[in-house]
Amino acid sequence: MFGGYVSVFAGFRVSLVRLTWDLSEARYIGLRFLGEGLAMKAKYALCAVLLVALAAVGSARAEDLRAVMEADNARWLAAYNTNTPAAFPAMYTNDAVVLPPGAQPVNGQQAIGKFWEDRLKPGNRKDHTFEIVSIRQDGQYAYQEARWTLNIINKTGEPTKVSGNTVRIFEHQPDGAWLTKLHIFNLHQ
Repeated sequence: MFGGYVSVFAGFRVSLVRLTWDLSEARYIGLRFLGEGLAMKAKYALCAVLLVALAAVGSARAEDLRAVMEADNARWLAAYNTNTPAAFPAMYTNDAVVLPPGAQPVNGQQAIGKFWEDRLKPGNRKDHTFEIVSIRQDGQYAYQEARWTLNIINKTGEPTKVSGNTVRIFEHQPDGAWLTKLHIFNLHQ
């Protein structure tokens, strides 16, 4: 007599044939346990393969996000370091907010563009940098924590290095772009 034995694991079906032998119950039990042992080994091997595959996909997504953040930083720094404030509004969402230290929030793309224009107008800010500390993604949002440095040139032409931390929250757009939704920065004292 033949019977079917089905095990369901992680959405995959593994079918084993269970034999029923009238001659020897021991033989049946031995074959049944041998089959279940192999099935368990196959399940564990399948789990290991799936975990490795998922880890590789997660790692690739993190590397892709880091590349996106590095590219956005390069674009932002190019606008800042070349004193091109007109480039800033396109890097922020329509409802973006910038929270500068010791000042009121700046709301919306156009106001943010004006904020950066006013900050850059004296022409004494040079060599702005970002160093990414961490990035994370949760669905359509990602954040970047970074350290920044900047040289402020005084009237005699001497630079004073200032630094701080920044957090930018990005929103993934329907066209695939990541735009800054919230930009917070401080100044080390």
